[in-house]
Amino acid sequence: MSFLLFGSTWFWILFLVASIFVIVATEKGSGVGATVTLVVSVALFYFLGNKIQLGNFFSHTVKNPWVTIAVIIGYIAIGTGWAILKWYFFLIKKRDQCIEERPNYVSIPNVSIWMFYWPFSAVWTILDHPIKRIFIFIYGKIHLKLQEMSDKIFAPLKVQEIQREEEAERQRHRRAGE
Repeated sequence: MSFLLFGSTWFWILFLVASIFVIVATEKGSGVGATVTLVVSVALFYFLGNKIQLGNFFSHTVKNPWVTIAVIIGYIAIGTGWAILKWYFFLIKKRDQCIEERPNYVSIPNVSIWMFYWPFSAVWTILDHPIKRIFIFIYGKIHLKLQEMSDKIFAPLKVQEIQREEEAERQRHRRAGE
């Protein structure tokens, strides 16, 4: 039973459905949902597709360790860059919401999910636990830069808040002097 052969209609249907599930899961902040979707999809491709094709892929990665390492390093580098860019877009969106709504609370997204699943802005891939630790390590190295970006983008709001407080203080003094 191999109706999920690479390139078949059923292959592309499953690929599209799995991609949509992963996109929704990551946008909702569910790294577990995205990972489960990818693991189940790969298992379906393996058991209901052509095991030889997947076997060739894995044997190629074992036979070419330097290429595999280079791909992993590139993946991590692109993921880190994507997380920084996504963080920037998130901050802009939150700043604009603050200008409109003036909430007291800004939720912080799970940046590691952005780092894990950056390819679903293009193509998504399964990441396992050791890779997660690498991303968390990288986040630990870049979090001060991310905070610096936050401070810079939210600076106009701080200036406005200080100006409002100063104006309120001036009005209190005027009323007290009357």
